[in-house]
Amino acid sequence: MKRPGKRIVVTGSARRGVLAGFLLVLALSWTLVRLGAVELRTAGRQAFWSGRLRDALHHYRWAERLSPGDLGAEEGEREVYVSALEGPPALLAQLGFDSDEAARSCGEDLAELVEAAPLNPESWSGISEFYGALKTRSQQKRAYSLDSISARPEENLEPEDVVQIRALERSVEVDPNGVYYLDTLGDLAWGLGLRTLSAAVYRDAVAIAPSLDSHPFLSAEHPPPELVTAAIEGLKAALRRKNAVNREDVYRNLGGFEMQMGRFSEAREAFRGAESLNRPGYYLYFQGYAEDRAGRSDEAVRLYQKALAHEMDPGTQYQTELSLAGLLEQMGRHQEAADHLRAALILRPRDPRALVALGRICESLGLLEEAEDQYVRAARSNVDRIALLVNLVAFYRRVGRPDQALVPARELMELQPGEEVYRQQLAQIQEEINRAVRY
Repeated sequence: MKRPGKRIVVTGSARRGVLAGFLLVLALSWTLVRLGAVELRTAGRQAFWSGRLRDALHHYRWAERLSPGDLGAEEGEREVYVSALEGPPALLAQLGFDSDEAARSCGEDLAELVEAAPLNPESWSGISEFYGALKTRSQQKRAYSLDSISARPEENLEPEDVVQIRALERSVEVDPNGVYYLDTLGDLAWGLGLRTLSAAVYRDAVAIAPSLDSHPFLSAEHPPPELVTAAIEGLKAALRRKNAVNREDVYRNLGGFEMQMGRFSEAREAFRGAESLNRPGYYLYFQGYAEDRAGRSDEAVRLYQKALAHEMDPGTQYQTELSLAGLLEQMGRHQEAADHLRAALILRPRDPRALVALGRICESLGLLEEAEDQYVRAARSNVDRIALLVNLVAFYRRVGRPDQALVPARELMELQPGEEVYRQQLAQIQEEINRAVRY
């Protein structure tokens, strides 16, 4: 007689437990795969910046296999191909490709990036970089120059130039606040001679980000006038925007650029706008400086004096005292100028500019002992010592004291032993001393 077998009954809770375990294993596996892809991308990045393009490409490809559709890996591959196309043949040799193979692979990656993320500005910017690299390669094979066809830059555009411009314009369309893409487009247009387009793009970039440190095109010590004008227009546009931030900085930068263009009345208006927001003494000084540059001395003096009535940082106060003293000296108001120079020297007792200026004014007032004291103090400075010693020698000779001129003249000879002018000067001073002794 058979004994009935035991029936295993799987309850609903057990089934749920098995399913949960399976899902947990699946989630862990997926997480490990994703982490592996991230680590591979990181390794690829490190290899890329170390110049090991083959290793970088290898890591990026494995990252893409582990995580199909990984845009970061495809973007990394694109960077590798573009770097190889832009660089010397040795970089392509690292990959084991020729330029045609690298271009084809890069194009395929870009097509996938744009299809997967058409609203990612980096995808379109990547197209611009790619065609820039292609242009360099293509030009090496061309036997013509468009410069000989037309003098107009817009008629000399290569096909790659047009695609680069359009791709960057698309980057800006999908990211209207993308300052980097605007600056890049402005740089490209400027390099191609498209000055009108470049200025318009730079203007928009400054309007979005009025901090001048954000824009490499303004980093030159003396930017071209077209770029300064573009910056001015951009700053004015920034002030017109709703909820504009850092208005004080925008007004200050605007005033500085207007000064650079010689538009002193406009500069003063900009500094006045900044004054209404913060630090009145600081911006009154700049208003005075603008009036000073415009030749309106009386108004400049009034503004400098008004600035000094406000609290300001020591550096600005010193500069205001010095500028005001210089103006008053030009206007023949020597005693007032001397008072302001003494105030400046309280702030910076060893500054040679103020010392020499005060010495010059004291000399004109007939205060020769005080003038000598200021000139001597200035000559002890370690800044521009040659010029200050020359000034002291000239003072002693002007007032008929060649014996005292001898000491700084000898110092000049020690500092510049090969300078014939100082040798001759020393001989002349010695002759003046001898002549005075004879008579």
